[in-house]
Amino acid sequence: SQSSEPLAIDEGRNVLYAASDGLALESFNLTTGAGLKTFTVGADMSGPVIGPDGSIYVAGGGKLYKFNPDDGTQVWVFTPALAGGTVSTPALTSDGHIYALVASGAKKLAAQAATDSLYALNADGSYRWACGLGEGNVNTAEVPLSAPKIDAAGDIYIGDGTRAYRVTGKSTPAHSIWPMFQHDIQNTGRAQ
Repeated sequence: SQSSEPLAIDEGRNVLYAASDGLALESFNLTTGAGLKTFTVGADMSGPVIGPDGSIYVAGGGKLYKFNPDDGTQVWVFTPALAGGTVSTPALTSDGHIYALVASGAKKLAAQAATDSLYALNADGSYRWACGLGEGNVNTAEVPLSAPKIDAAGDIYIGDGTRAYRVTGKSTPAHSIWPMFQHDIQNTGRAQ
């Protein structure tokens, strides 16, 4: 997995979203701790992020999903062209785009020549563009898969275990409670 504790907090809905067993995302009432909904996503689950409308975005099984927070239904699923790859925790922009890093599945256990790609999706989950970053993301327990980070200028930052990349972007982080991994570009992991 990408983090020992991939989670997101939606204080407005009083919900905590957390990985349960590496295959499913579960939601819990923040006040009582009671379980609410389970979202099945598959192996190598990413951390969740929350859109401005409360929608949940999470990756697993080589795909990226958007779920409705009210009834738990799947809104859409995106399958990248890099079949068998691992998809990072996504990052959401203020204009509705979604960024995610996709690393070759061949590098899950050992560094092998393959290309990692930064994907950009439209708000409806359709392909917008992809940017090849070269080889490098080992994605092991020691070197977790990097999640894209968006700064106040809209630039996107990604690390691959040995290098860091900056991709020029146009959109700032989404105006939501949890738009990217660990909440913000500083990785505070705080909802406020």
